[in-house]
Amino acid sequence: TYTAKSIVYSTANDFAIYADSATTPLTEAADRSGVRVTIPDGTTTVYIQNTNSAWTPGDHYTFSGNEYTVDADGCIAIPVSGLGTETRIALSNFTQVYMASYDVGDANYTSSTNPTPQYNSGAITVKDAPTVTAANYQFLGWYDAAGDKLYKPGATLTFSGSDVSLKAVYYSTVMEADG
Repeated sequence: TYTAKSIVYSTANDFAIYADSATTPLTEAADRSGVRVTIPDGTTTVYIQNTNSAWTPGDHYTFSGNEYTVDADGCIAIPVSGLGTETRIALSNFTQVYMASYDVGDANYTSSTNPTPQYNSGAITVKDAPTVTAANYQFLGWYDAAGDKLYKPGATLTFSGSDVSLKAVYYSTVMEADG
């Protein structure tokens, strides 16, 4: 038996809610709580679009403790399984966050995989060093994509309104003598 789920918000046209791959938003129905959209039986994902102040594709937002990336259509995809019977939303429920992604670099230096990205609206603690497997090399730190700043593990990285890509930098511990 399907128990209907719905999304409720205060003002009509604040959001457009789409079911799975539909190209037409679900119908809004006025009720005492504001506006209700009923999610059809069999829907696995709802796509929420901010129609007041469009979200920018590629930006990241948190909602109910989870991070979501805005897709090319300006929507956030939310699994229906993560919604309650009645989920209330407001623009204030969506907090923009920024992503710090990591690249451990060349497999000649490490056997580690890229750490999981971190999301926050203010600052993060930079992740630990990858395991260095190359003889005579050590991990120097995480450089930002521009190569402007080196972050040591445990350092605080403060976001300045955009995502940050960090790449592992290694250095040789062998000194060459001038001949």
